[in-house]
Amino acid sequence: MGKRIGWIDTARGISMVLILYFHTEMYYIGYDFIPYGLYVSNVLMAFFFISGYLFYKEDNGSSFSLSTKLRSIARGIIMPYFIFTTAMALPKAVAHNNFTSLSELAANIIMGRASWFVTALAVAEILFAIAVAASERYKARWILPLSAVITAVAAFHIHCEAIFVWNTNIALMAVLYLYCGYVYHQNETKIASYIYGIRLLPILIAVILIKWYECSDNMSMLVFPLDITSFPVFFIDTMLSVVFIIGISKIAPATRLLTFIGRNSIVYYFLCGGIPLTVSYGMGRIGLPYGGNHLTVVITFIIVCAVATIATWAICRYIPFVTGRRKSNIQQSSQNK
Repeated sequence: MGKRIGWIDTARGISMVLILYFHTEMYYIGYDFIPYGLYVSNVLMAFFFISGYLFYKEDNGSSFSLSTKLRSIARGIIMPYFIFTTAMALPKAVAHNNFTSLSELAANIIMGRASWFVTALAVAEILFAIAVAASERYKARWILPLSAVITAVAAFHIHCEAIFVWNTNIALMAVLYLYCGYVYHQNETKIASYIYGIRLLPILIAVILIKWYECSDNMSMLVFPLDITSFPVFFIDTMLSVVFIIGISKIAPATRLLTFIGRNSIVYYFLCGGIPLTVSYGMGRIGLPYGGNHLTVVITFIIVCAVATIATWAICRYIPFVTGRRKSNIQQSSQNK
């Protein structure tokens, strides 16, 4: 197993914490106090970008193996999707009071509707893997950028029922972000020097200005369901944010909690609905519902993070196979000390 890249775990950890916070607000308050468009789309696109970054491997004499990558996607994304969504389908439907039949629950899972982000990630990685394999096989570098542009255009211009199966419309858009991550890794040494230290400040200012522009024009920046008023604006916004997250992750000291969350972000993602819902319900039962005091939101969020971390640790420690791993990464970390 290759050595983990520390900043990637940190970047994923930061992104996952923000997603947990969004879900905490939605379940505890009932709405997004900090608007979705200010940060949720940005961290979701960061996950796609990092996935593309990990596609690129330094030249070691071996070519890209499509079959190996497809097996990795099946084991690390698709299999956990079916395991987690099947286990959580009935409790989730009952909790949301929308249970109709077991057959409908099964259909939602099979059609990829049970966890839109995970299915979109799987499809995007499959499409990009095919493009990478084709570009290497035919020695045609132009295949990758062309594929990224075509899929992004197709995401907003193809209108048919099939494109919503496994959230393929979102996956088509996401291929562009995988390509950007891939290109960044190819040219990391040249690019990295521009996103450290003081250079992060103008990037942050640019993000704030573009957010102001989006809000003043009432632009929609929803990833799911895919409802983006202006994709060029969305792309600039999210890519600037990705660069900022990478820059912060590279200069920030690594913390065990944040890197743990990053290493196991897919497990946290599967839990980011049920645990905030359960904790929010519990807060109401003990007499601490949201009443306008945002301190209770912070307390609820801390509890959500703690419960999600304990649950994730238990899953990775005792049943790692459900995450697609043959062995617990907790055990591996202990052995490597």
